[in-house]
Amino acid sequence: MSSTRAKSAPRTATILTAVLLLLVAWPEAAQAHKVFLFAEIQGDTIVTDSYFSKSKKVQGGRIKVFDPRDNLLLEGRTDDQGAFSFKVPQKTDLKLVVEAGMGHRGEWLIKAEDLPDVEGRPVAAKAEPSGEAKSPEPAAQASPAVQVDPEAIQRAVEKALDSRLKPIAHAIAELNRDRGPSLNEIVGGLGYIFGIMGLVMYFRARKNH
Repeated sequence: MSSTRAKSAPRTATILTAVLLLLVAWPEAAQAHKVFLFAEIQGDTIVTDSYFSKSKKVQGGRIKVFDPRDNLLLEGRTDDQGAFSFKVPQKTDLKLVVEAGMGHRGEWLIKAEDLPDVEGRPVAAKAEPSGEAKSPEPAAQASPAVQVDPEAIQRAVEKALDSRLKPIAHAIAELNRDRGPSLNEIVGGLGYIFGIMGLVMYFRARKNH
């Protein structure tokens, strides 16, 4: 009995050492494989930036754009700098997804109210030339009083605020990236590790019996 315990002691110590090493390496590994996606609106174009870290971009990652019903509107690939841009497909809520392989993905949501109008604007009809003599133009009338358009003012204010808030949104995304893995991610990783170790010990116990 004592000899069996003596033989199992080194094995148990090896298993515990392996678990401790995995616990130490897990946060760094999780952070290294986490994918981040940032998007901003520039006129009628959406510009995206996909990256693992500040110095490592997602090269050749697949970008997918979905509507609120998860219908795929368009897709493309990031370039060597992790960038991909596209025209606004619809004025609706958009979900952007980047897939970087091995199950790594990131998301970014854009609200419909932040998008410009994409519907075609009616073109004013041109006057056809006529052979008839033109009647003299009436004398210029006094200019009407200038009217203030509240909606135009609101759009101008929103545009100015948007240009100011974009750098702040990008900075927040950078802070989230540098924050490291969340508690849920760490706990999930620990559960995965202990689950594997439990299976290994179970099959070893069956083999010994």
